[in-house]
Amino acid sequence: MAWLDYGLRFAHILGAILLVGGIVFQRCVAVPALDPARDPTSGPDADRSRQRWGRLILAGIALLLVSGLVQTALVSIAYRFPNGEYNPVLGVKILAALAIMFVASVLAGRSPVSRKWQRAPRRWLNLLVVLSVTVLLLAGIMRKAERVPKKSDAANEPTWGVTMR
Repeated sequence: MAWLDYGLRFAHILGAILLVGGIVFQRCVAVPALDPARDPTSGPDADRSRQRWGRLILAGIALLLVSGLVQTALVSIAYRFPNGEYNPVLGVKILAALAIMFVASVLAGRSPVSRKWQRAPRRWLNLLVVLSVTVLLLAGIMRKAERVPKKSDAANEPTWGVTMR
């Protein structure tokens, strides 16, 4: 089942690249390129940019949610964490990731609430960059967390394809 591990890992990394890459691109390229004298929430360039970015946001969120939930379930089935650091870090990471997904979705949206948030894109995109870096740092902590297989004779038991270390 190593193919499942690699597939889930690839999907999760691809989702993160789409979401975080889109955020950084919007903050560093798209928003500064708009004429500051105009309303940044209107105009054909802003609308096209938001529409395309919205597709990337949706794809990234879908990949992250599906692969993240499956990976979390598989790791929870196969391992226990004696130091107790993994689950709290996972909880904070999930909350930060959900905040990223929400704010990015609102910024890419077309509703009246979205238009209101889009009037200050730099503020929200800066927040998204900070949250994204935080999630990446938390993922590094989780990766190094001590884990012990739940079965004492783990060499003879299937691990459901989980080889996260």
